[in-house]
Amino acid sequence: MQTSSYATYTLAGGVGTGSNSGDPLGLVPNGVIQVGQGFIVKSTSTTINFDNTMRIGDNNNQFFRSSSEIENNRIRLTATGENGFYSQLLVNYRSEATNAFDAALDGRYINDNENAFYTLLEQEPFTIQARALPFENTDVVPLGFKTTNAGTFSIVLNEKDGVFADNSEIFIKDIDLGIWHNITESPYEFVSESGVFSQRFELVYQDVLSVNEPTVNANHFIVLKENNGVSVRAIHEEISSVTIFDLSGRIIATSQNNASTYLTIPLGSIQSQVLLVQMITQNGTVVSKKLIY
Repeated sequence: MQTSSYATYTLAGGVGTGSNSGDPLGLVPNGVIQVGQGFIVKSTSTTINFDNTMRIGDNNNQFFRSSSEIENNRIRLTATGENGFYSQLLVNYRSEATNAFDAALDGRYINDNENAFYTLLEQEPFTIQARALPFENTDVVPLGFKTTNAGTFSIVLNEKDGVFADNSEIFIKDIDLGIWHNITESPYEFVSESGVFSQRFELVYQDVLSVNEPTVNANHFIVLKENNGVSVRAIHEEISSVTIFDLSGRIIATSQNNASTYLTIPLGSIQSQVLLVQMITQNGTVVSKKLIY
């Protein structure tokens, strides 16, 4: 399963790792460390002291806190995908938090896996990010995404509370495609090449009403070499035809009269070379991408 091996917890909350072999229950940490359970600490100090005042009488994983009320306004998102991709993040607009780094609240991404979904704070990846109050719907949280396998992925809203508990709108902004998707209504599905993408997604709280249907461009498609052929996958648009050229302009293969968002064109045994893959959508839009075959 393509997920981090470690759950993360700060005073802002916790994120889990999914139902993998290390945690078959897929639990989200609640701040209570059970007897015999190992953990890793990231500290701003060179020493860490533990004493008996930190012990609690834990019955059924109850969480105890001081009488002073802490305000939490949480959004928990999970990205999933083919081949077991799983990664979870938490954003919390919380008392005592700032929009800069907060040592006891912000949880850095441990970076133990090449597949991940995380927030970005001062250009660094965080699985947990605490944000300042009062909450303003003009706030923007940059999101990072990386994968070793191209394919189809989905971003799901798992939890929202506090100011988000009512019908507040929460959007995933796909900058590459010019899409604002209301994540409170349905998961956001997208296709992606392999790689690291630190400027594609944002968590936002306002739709842009003036935005029309996004212009179809090359970012709407992924083109892969697979099984002695070329696979083409579109995020939304149905593909009418695909034509594959070599760099001299000679047609290598073609597939006509389709009406699908996914198709494969067999090429058989050809020498390694750079190919130009031309896609025509059902509405007549022509898009081309290069592929090293």
